[in-house]
Amino acid sequence: MNLESLIPLLVVLPMAGFLVTALIGRRLGKQAHWIPVLAIFVVWVIAMGLVYQVLSGAAPLLPGSEDSHGYVVHWFSWIPAVTSSWTSASSSIRSPPACSSW
Repeated sequence: MNLESLIPLLVVLPMAGFLVTALIGRRLGKQAHWIPVLAIFVVWVIAMGLVYQVLSGAAPLLPGSEDSHGYVVHWFSWIPAVTSSWTSASSSIRSPPACSSW
C-alpha cells in the first residue's frame, strides 16, 4: 500500500471521528475525546508522509512539469458542462521551487 492511496483518508477520518463521537460519545463518558484525537493523529501521520515524499522528490512528477513533484487529486467537478479553473475541485501538494539562497 502506498501513501497516495491513503489521500482520501485525510478527509474521511476526521469526519468519521466526529460521527463516532457524536453517536456513541455519551456512552464513553469522559474518554470519548480519544476517538477524534486518534483520528486527527492518523491524518497527521499520513500528511507528514506525503509531505516527506513531495519534499524528497519521491512523489510523482506533476502533469506537465519536469521538476515539480506532488500529488493531484481530482475529487469531483462542480459544473461538468463548464471547464474553468474555479469549477473543478482538485487539490495538489507541490514542492517549493528551488531556491539558490538556501
